[in-house]
Amino acid sequence: MARKNTLGLIPPIGSSDALNTAQHVRPSQTFRTGGALGSVAKSLGSLAETASKADELEKALKAGTVIVEIDPQLIDDAFVRDRLETKDDGYEELKAAIEKSGQLSPILVRPHPTVTGRYQIAFGHRRVMICRELHRAVKASVKDMTDHELVVALGQENSMRTDLSFLERALFAQNLNAKGYDRATVMSALGVDKTLLSRMLTIVESIPGAVVDYVGRSPSIGRTRWQALSDLFRDPIVVERCVHWLQTDRAKTIVRDDRFKAVLKEASKKVGVSAASSDKQSDWVSDDKNVSIQFSLRKSRAVIDVNPEMGSTFSQFLIDELPALYKKFQSGEN
Repeated sequence: MARKNTLGLIPPIGSSDALNTAQHVRPSQTFRTGGALGSVAKSLGSLAETASKADELEKALKAGTVIVEIDPQLIDDAFVRDRLETKDDGYEELKAAIEKSGQLSPILVRPHPTVTGRYQIAFGHRRVMICRELHRAVKASVKDMTDHELVVALGQENSMRTDLSFLERALFAQNLNAKGYDRATVMSALGVDKTLLSRMLTIVESIPGAVVDYVGRSPSIGRTRWQALSDLFRDPIVVERCVHWLQTDRAKTIVRDDRFKAVLKEASKKVGVSAASSDKQSDWVSDDKNVSIQFSLRKSRAVIDVNPEMGSTFSQFLIDELPALYKKFQSGEN
């Protein structure tokens, strides 16, 4: 006699009820862990989440979409500058604003191309200097950029600002041109057309570096007046005279805002040669008055005048000595 399933819980093996029950058994959807195994699982999950967030942050930084705070001591200048003077007239005003309200506008930097752990400025040199002085972190957007992209970013930032002078923009163009960037890149960086770029380069090519250092950024001087000065400097005599004038006490006492006008005035002077001195630019006379040399500026020649009483003797002496004197002159020993 078959034993009954007295508990009524487990169907007899082989019965249809047992088969149906087996088909409805499902593995648990949750896996409970405890002890050391559970701690390891949680740690691995936390690490994976952290790594994922780090990857997302890195991608965002490379795209320049996240603002971070960086120690200003870790930020280096770019390889090309746009300003003649970082601490210009608006520097102290900007510093006061950042000190009072914080840095509202972030700078743009890229990871330094050759030094791990450092950054290179695309634009924002003044804000970095101010944050250094205030001992504050710099708010920055970090973005991977090539040299070309950095130049364009810097130039486009400049095109949105009105505080860069014509001279600074022209020198920036000259700097990029000297570094081998093609005209298309320079035009894109400055936001100018081919004609204006050519004019800018032509103007600054004629301006001596000593004059640039003397007049500074000259924010109120536009292209027309720089063109006028550049045209005058095409005469090497004018350049030499003006550069010499810069060393005078008079030039050094002129305030910065008036220096461009002073240089333009000096370059515009018409220096004539008087009738009395036109033929005798430089004279030399011996102590005994027997020999004199006169140099004529107008005729570009020198005349040696010898007393007839000693003419033949001294003339022969000159002829004998001139070869050695001329060699000395050619060697630069004069």
